[in-house]
Parts: sequence; structure tokens; C-alpha cells
Amino acid sequence: MTLWLIPLFVLITSAISAALGMAGGLLLMGALGLVAPPALALALHGFLQLMANGYRAYLLRSFAARSILGPYALAALLCTAAMFGLQVMADRKQLYLLLGLVAVGGSLLAHVLPSSLERTPRFLRADRWQGAVTCAALVTIATLTAGVAGPLLDVFFLRTNLDRHATVATKAMTQSLSHIIKIAYVGMVAPRVLLAAEGWAPVLIVAMAATLVGSHIGGHVLDRMGERLFRRATRSVVLGIGLLYLTRGLLV
Repeated sequence: MTLWLIPLFVLITSAISAALGMAGGLLLMGALGLVAPPALALALHGFLQLMANGYRAYLLRSFAARSILGPYALAALLCTAAMFGLQVMADRKQLYLLLGLVAVGGSLLAHVLPSSLERTPRFLRADRWQGAVTCAALVTIATLTAGVAGPLLDVFFLRTNLDRHATVATKAMTQSLSHIIKIAYVGMVAPRVLLAAEGWAPVLIVAMAATLVGSHIGGHVLDRMGERLFRRATRSVVLGIGLLYLTRGLLV
């Protein structure tokens, strides 16, 4: 895979993320892990996904559930401070294993959630402050180790009162914060890694433009997708990706 295939992959994964609210970033992280050291892959993923998620958050800003964002942001920043004290950074084998565990674990958790909104515990609902705090902690830990946390994030949005537009918009905002945190974390823990990204500048510029196009394409798909298909599609797609990453991690 050459570096110049990355913009095309970014286009596709941005469209997937805009349509499903997840999965695109998971695929992109795996691709970057093939062509860059894990720390650099985390930083590059952060830059690219910040563009995609930030633009998607802007496009859908009127749908975002702002009551979730306050407790989420506070918990995420506190968790980041704790992680910085540990200064954890995965190697390539650990990266793919963690990616697989995040994807498979999130998919399995989604399957065991109670079927009704009333029976779902508050700490597993993003639209309750307990759930927003729990979600932020788990997502931050996963983001700073595996690079992505979409499947875990999705667990907290499966049983809420939010419709699909509010779900995608709110997740885009929380993920934008996660990518900012990830870039800052790599810069503090492995500052030399960011210097190694100089040769990637032309590729990144084209890839960032591709995120805008992909977000528009995915947004049109989202508008035409029914609620039922939206809820089901993420589970099977993410589970398959997770199993692929686990296999890759065991074979590295």
C-alpha cells in the first residue's frame, strides 16, 4: 500500500463514518498501522479524523445533544491526565490486538444490552450523565492505546432517546475532542514521532480534502437510511473488522 492510496482510503472511511457514525476510523487506523510506526499512526489518524469528525460535527451541529458534551469533556480530560502519568504507547502487535479487542468487545457489549430503553442502566446510556462519564473514560483509554474507540462509543448511544442525526452529530463532537487529546498525548509522550511526519505533508493535505468529500457523500447516505438499518449495520460491520484485526495482531 503506497502513501498515495491513503487519500482514497480516507475518502471511503469518511463516507462510512458519516453514514454510520463509526467504523470508518477503525478501518483507517488499521491502514495507517501498516505504513507507519504505531505512535506516528496515532498522530496521523488524529489529524485526519479530526478533520473528518470536526467537519461532520459542524455540518450537523444543530442536531447535537449538548447536555452530553459537558460531563463527557470533563471526564475525558481527567482520564487523559491519568493516562499521561502512565505514558503508555503500544507496539504494532499490541496495536492490532487492541484494535481487535475494542471492535469485538464493543460489538459483544452491544448485543448483550437490554432490548428496552427503560431496562438499560444509566451508566450505559450516553444521554444520562453517568453514562456520559463512563463513556468518556473508556473511550479516552481506548483512544490513547488503540487509537480508536468508535465501537465502545457506540455502545453508549444504542439505547438513548436520540435519533440517528443527533447520534451521529453528538458522536462526531465527542470524537473530535478525542482526536485533539490523542494528538496532544502523542506530542507529550513521543514528541520525536511528530517530527517524522514531515514527509507526509502532501499526502495529508490531499487526504484532508478527501475527508470533506467523504463526509458529504456519507451525509447523503445517512439521510436515505432508515433507523432500523442504521442500528443494525454498525454491529455486523464492526464485529467483522474486529475479528480481522485480532487475527492480524496474532500473526504480526
